[in-house]
Amino acid sequence: MKQVQDLLSVSTRRRGHHNITGEVSGWVDQQAMQCGLLVAMVQHVRAALTIRENFDRDDLHAFFRTLEGDDSPAGDTAPLYATQLTIPVRNGRLALGARQGVYLYEDRDSGQTRSVVLHLIGE
Repeated sequence: MKQVQDLLSVSTRRRGHHNITGEVSGWVDQQAMQCGLLVAMVQHVRAALTIRENFDRDDLHAFFRTLEGDDSPAGDTAPLYATQLTIPVRNGRLALGARQGVYLYEDRDSGQTRSVVLHLIGE
């Protein structure tokens, strides 16, 4: 059994969902593990991780905006967001569905640099 961990730095452009599937799957590919489990965790309270349909729409972002309002302080909507994901690795690749992608949700209007811890265990 092997374990490896790294820190992925993600630059966001605006509030909303940012597709990080390529960065995450590229890192997993570099580890050369055929079978395992990836845990990804974002280290910020105003950002989140989600698996969603892999296309360029932001309906979920609009939904969150209606719940929180424009002037919501940090932490008000924290229970709605996931700070971590667990994704199986099968045959050396993320075991996502054909139309699924990994997204980082940015809760601030301006661009930020977010840190995502990637931890992979397997063989």
